[in-house]
Amino acid sequence: SDVCSSDLFGRAQQSRLELVESMKSTRGEYTYTVPELFGETIDGTARVFGLKREELAFVREEYGGNLTLKRRIPWIGAEGTVSYTLEKLRNRDNELTTRAVDETDVNVASIGFGLSRDHRDSPLRPRHGYRWFGQVEVANQDFGGQVNYERFELGGAYHFALGAWQFIHLGLTHGVLTTFGTTDVTIPVNKRFFPGGDSSIRGYRDGGAAPRGLDERFVGAKTYTLLNLEYEQVLTESWSAVLFVDSLGTAVKLADYPFNERLYSVGIGLRYQTLVGPVRMEYGRNMNRRAGDPSGTLHLSVGFPF
Repeated sequence: SDVCSSDLFGRAQQSRLELVESMKSTRGEYTYTVPELFGETIDGTARVFGLKREELAFVREEYGGNLTLKRRIPWIGAEGTVSYTLEKLRNRDNELTTRAVDETDVNVASIGFGLSRDHRDSPLRPRHGYRWFGQVEVANQDFGGQVNYERFELGGAYHFALGAWQFIHLGLTHGVLTTFGTTDVTIPVNKRFFPGGDSSIRGYRDGGAAPRGLDERFVGAKTYTLLNLEYEQVLTESWSAVLFVDSLGTAVKLADYPFNERLYSVGIGLRYQTLVGPVRMEYGRNMNRRAGDPSGTLHLSVGFPF
């Protein structure tokens, strides 16, 4: 990866370029931020982005840009955002159950709203405190795109100590996709939920916990609920061990809201703390495998999972 940033003209205006290359993905992003764009309370950001990533059942491509306004909301100690995004979404080598009806190229225009608060003692190694967030994405043809949908996600995490060297971490996230007044067949593949991975249910690879069709191929979920529970035992200043349980509920149809399928993983992990967060090696074992599911998955990753 390569990250470059600068303070333009000595006026606190920020320019940032980020390029990330891995075995299965390529991502680039450029952001330009103007603090106090409207008065002293509202910051403005312009961003252009590109992504290409190999998912389990398709190749994801996303290109576009957005404009965001951000404001601090003191009376609830939170940060609010409103944004407009125009993007081109593509999927290639589609092996999903829905591949026969999925659009391969879709232009999406959306307005987004977000609200979040972070009251943790550390975002890299949380021991105490909490955070929560909520975000809404509304896409409509009247905004300049080709599809209509509403995407909601909300969640939070809570951390507390059992003693001087033991900690409990709880995470809960929920998402739902709706299409008020239109058919849900038009929801782009890229916007459906594909849970699984080192920051989700850890008995599965990225996207591997998505619902499966009768042909055992994956189907993007319209709704999901994810619960993470961890017990952390500190071993040294840098090392700790964790035991975890991850629970996931999903549904392909909103008629089955909030979920009609449940998956559970239990596991163990070892973490080494660095300046950029913990380096994590974790193994999750699946307790109720479906046909085609692995018995478990070993993850090596960087950063706190939730």
